[in-house]
Amino acid sequence: MSKRWPKLWGATTAPIEPDDFHPHQAEDISGGTFSDVVKFGDVRSYNWDGGSDLSGGADATATLGYLLDASSGAIQAQVLYVEGGTIGGWTIGASTLVGGDVALDAAGKITAGTGTDIAVLSGANPTYRMWIGAVLGADSPFRVTKAGALSASGATISGAITATSGSLGSLSVTGTLTLAGSGLLQTDSTGARVVLSTADKDKVLLYSGAAGETPGYVYAAGSAPPTIAIRTPVVSGYTKYAQIDLSSDTVGTYGDISLYADTVTLTGVLLAGSALLLRGGVGTGNVSLLGALTKLTMTGNQTIPDATITTVSFNYEYRDTENWHLNATNPSRITFDGPDGTTVQIKGIATFANNATGRRHILVAKNGTVIAQTNANAVSDAASRLNIAIDDYLDNGDYIEMQVYQNSGGDLALTAGVANTHFSLTVQ
Repeated sequence: MSKRWPKLWGATTAPIEPDDFHPHQAEDISGGTFSDVVKFGDVRSYNWDGGSDLSGGADATATLGYLLDASSGAIQAQVLYVEGGTIGGWTIGASTLVGGDVALDAAGKITAGTGTDIAVLSGANPTYRMWIGAVLGADSPFRVTKAGALSASGATISGAITATSGSLGSLSVTGTLTLAGSGLLQTDSTGARVVLSTADKDKVLLYSGAAGETPGYVYAAGSAPPTIAIRTPVVSGYTKYAQIDLSSDTVGTYGDISLYADTVTLTGVLLAGSALLLRGGVGTGNVSLLGALTKLTMTGNQTIPDATITTVSFNYEYRDTENWHLNATNPSRITFDGPDGTTVQIKGIATFANNATGRRHILVAKNGTVIAQTNANAVSDAASRLNIAIDDYLDNGDYIEMQVYQNSGGDLALTAGVANTHFSLTVQ
């Protein structure tokens, strides 16, 4: 390219011609300052091969197109080659630009930090585009491949995760959630939980506390009446009905079904040793509590005063499937908890101590009103035993009691023990 003449500004006459001053030759200018040697005009040199003029003056109007303007310190160049030095707080290397723990590599990598306290963004790595926690992407606890696959040693995510393939630990995600490995899915390792496990033979376990310690419940809740359906699919040429198995893992031990509803319709119900408990709200209903039984007795004799109708108090529950009797509260009562109009059978036995005088009575009262009674004369050579059995109906909240009467002329003992004195309610 053509040679350009660097100029020394400040002269007011014509430039010094090349024949007059040749700094590319061995000229001796040690006899004074450069301004003493060159008094006026331009300094031109054959060894300057730039495309712009080189200015060392202070002429503010002569900066355009020049490489250097000493008046403002400006540098203008189309291409700048630098392999050392600093820019601000950044150190210039042969192929890097480093500032503190952050480095920009000419190969296409940005690094922040060192050792395991590092984050890397790379456009050149053949596998990973980003990683954190190690110098190498493959060793990092957090890394993202070019294909967008994310690997992390842990994560806390507040939003939703949508996955259609891959795996979560031992869980395979293929559109549905499949239990792999041990096949265990549980809400918590302790406390109230739901457990699905292949080790328990396709069971759904619900309990709180230690396994099997406290039974759990299945709830179907919602603003609209919920439905839990157990159905058998229709298979051509084969008919088998769905079942609810209430048996225990212990052979011969059965559980109960409790249904709370205003109206319940059951078809083909077969109970083998367990109670079907159907509880409804107050009102009409067509539900029966099959197998429900409360049978009460006493552990000690009760004194019955002469010529006084006396309500018998029971302190021992021989059988109480529905908790219709409370020893601590109204121990004389069996209080019905079920749908209105339930047909029941009420039975009672009362055994009086041996006394030949007077008569003995046994009565059944519902809500304080006698609904049935029987009586007999006292016998002279044995205890007097009376039986009563009636069919009746009860509404929710009704209570029944057994009463006795004797007129022997003094106090008389009502004999304790289930074989001697008891009172029972059975749903028919």
